[in-house]
Amino acid sequence: MQLLNLLVEQELKDKIMRKNNVMQQMRDSSIKFDMRLMQELQNEVVELSRQADGMECLIEDMDAWFNHKGLYSVAVSDCLLMPERHPKEPTFVIDLFLGKGDPETVKSNRLVINRKLSSLLQLQINLATTFSWLKKFEMPKVRKFRSYDAEYFSEAKVLVDSFLNALIADPVKPFLH
Repeated sequence: MQLLNLLVEQELKDKIMRKNNVMQQMRDSSIKFDMRLMQELQNEVVELSRQADGMECLIEDMDAWFNHKGLYSVAVSDCLLMPERHPKEPTFVIDLFLGKGDPETVKSNRLVINRKLSSLLQLQINLATTFSWLKKFEMPKVRKFRSYDAEYFSEAKVLVDSFLNALIADPVKPFLH
C-alpha cells in the first residue's frame, strides 16, 4: 500500500515538473501564445501541488497508523443532540486513544472528536464501496418524524462504537478485501 502511495506521489511530482517545463519553454519561446493557456497551466500546477501535498500527508498518516498498529482504541462516550443544529441530528462524542495499559498514559494520548450521524453514515457508505465487509454493520437510522429518546441514544452509541472498533481493529484487513 505504501509503495502504491509513493508511486502516485511520484507521478504527481512528475506531472508538475512536466507542466513547469512546458511553461518555461513557452516563456522562452519567441512564438506568441495565448495567455489563457499559460494561466490554465499555472492553475493545473497549483492543483497538482495541492494534491501532492495531500498525498504526502496521507503517506505520513499511514506510516503513523501502521507504526502504531494495534495500539489504537476507540470509544463512543456520548450521543446527544446539539441544540444549535437544525435539523436536529444526533452527534457522537468519540474518544480515540493511542496506547493501552496505564490509564494516565492513555488519557494523555487521547483525541476527542464530535461527528454527526450523517457524516458517520456517509463514511460507512464511502468505505463500503471499496471494503465490502463494512456493509454488514448496522448503523443507527436518522429519524425524520420521530423524536430521539434515551433508548435510541443508548442503542446508537453501541452501533457506532462497534462499527468504529471494527474499523480500527485490523488496519490491514480493509486493504485485503
